[in-house]
Amino acid sequence: MKTTFFKLPLLLAAVLLLMLGSCKKDNGASNDTTSAADGTNVSAALSSTADDVTNAVGNDHSISGKTDGFGSLCGATVTVDSTNGIVTITYSGDDCSGKVSRTGTLTITLEDFPTMHWKDAGATLSVNYNVIVTVNATNAQYAFNGTHYFTNITGGLGWKIMDNQSTGIDSIKHTATNFNITFPNGSQRTWSVSRSRTYRNINGVKSISISGDTTIGNTVNVDAWGTNRFGEAFVSALSSEIVSNNTCGYFRPVSGEYMHHVANRTIDILYGVDHLGNPETGGACAYGYKITYTKNNHTFTQIDSYVF
Repeated sequence: MKTTFFKLPLLLAAVLLLMLGSCKKDNGASNDTTSAADGTNVSAALSSTADDVTNAVGNDHSISGKTDGFGSLCGATVTVDSTNGIVTITYSGDDCSGKVSRTGTLTITLEDFPTMHWKDAGATLSVNYNVIVTVNATNAQYAFNGTHYFTNITGGLGWKIMDNQSTGIDSIKHTATNFNITFPNGSQRTWSVSRSRTYRNINGVKSISISGDTTIGNTVNVDAWGTNRFGEAFVSALSSEIVSNNTCGYFRPVSGEYMHHVANRTIDILYGVDHLGNPETGGACAYGYKITYTKNNHTFTQIDSYVF
């Protein structure tokens, strides 16, 4: 079996962020929305490749420690070195959603193999990125180079939870320090990430949550930081975890808040709101999300519906 994971919760907002910036006459505001859109696109790209990493490793019984697998990846081929615990993903097309395409390779090494297997709590994957991700809607390309680490915090395999083959919780932490990104305008910058993805299958409701787990200065729940394409330092935080489930659709988050800080400016994306921009309550699926841009105590707000 094969499950398409929740891959692009932030890509929905990236297009609107660019539209919001183009509507503003302030070049600084336009730069800020481009910076925030970069942040959401990068997050979506990393989520997409992170799913592929854990799926590919979980598919080989000698490395995962399980006897069955989820199936194949979209737009990619997988090569397994079962002797050394190494998996290589070679990209050549669209992911399962069709929203992004990828070229290049991910080289994945299970640390402490064969003593550890990926299903074990505390197991860690070292992942070397040499990948270009293209956002199909805008044709924007992002090149990723550097080493990332995935740690299985709770143990188990996320794809089995999402494929209804097991219940409970599986949480995976994704960290990377000072990896390189080349942006659509050709500029190269250094970023870091620290976030967790939690898969749940509770009482028939399957959900995926993304949360930040770092504190920088006075900002908590940070999931990414570094320098944007314009050379300014930024911090992005998930002030509350972004949650999506099978009931409302994995591209329609039911709750969560993303904040992008650059100097004295902030872009806030609140997910799971009604048509007035208030958090949806009572169990109903959300209308969409609200974006608020703040600069020097002046704000601009826009509410939009989910498009999927």
